[in-house]
Amino acid sequence: MKRSTHSPQHHTTPQKSNSRVWLLGIFGLASLLIILQIFGIFKTVDRARTTGWMDLNSTEYQNRPMPQRRTEKPNPHVEATLQEVAAEFEGPVFSDIRTANSQKGWGLSDDEAKFYDDMRERYANKSANWLGLVKKSYSTYRMVKEAFGGSADIGSMVKETQTAVNIYQELSQQFGISPAESHKFAQSGQGRRISDWANFVESNKRK
Repeated sequence: MKRSTHSPQHHTTPQKSNSRVWLLGIFGLASLLIILQIFGIFKTVDRARTTGWMDLNSTEYQNRPMPQRRTEKPNPHVEATLQEVAAEFEGPVFSDIRTANSQKGWGLSDDEAKFYDDMRERYANKSANWLGLVKKSYSTYRMVKEAFGGSADIGSMVKETQTAVNIYQELSQQFGISPAESHKFAQSGQGRRISDWANFVESNKRK
């Protein structure tokens, strides 16, 4: 009787099978990460990381580019109001801009009128060109107000980390004030109104 022959069969051991599954899993994860990176998912994460509080003093943060501002056309009403404010400063009798604003209907907010009064007090013995000063004050106040998005809820904005970082970056770009200085001022509790921040800018701006 012939002895039957059997071809040896190769069996995959559990260890080799697990290794193969592990390698396939690593390959799949790497492929997924590449796809996510291509679609820009990590860019958002990277932006959040680079704007964190730890990076406020970094060279990379300080030199971040900002979008260019579009040149605004002069507003005849604003120009006329600024000339009247300057004339009020130069007049023989002066009370304050908040009173004049109410009496003459200039339409300034009480906070903006306060800022002009603060500027007059600051430069009372230094400025001979009140119109130039008033125009610069208007520009400072407007730019600070824009940095805060026109909101009057200053306290909430500086408590929200990402919003505060964006504001400090804007002030740094426009006035040369470091984000660390702005953060310190916010923490002092003095910056409750736009005029407070505009005064802070006037005292610390470098450009």
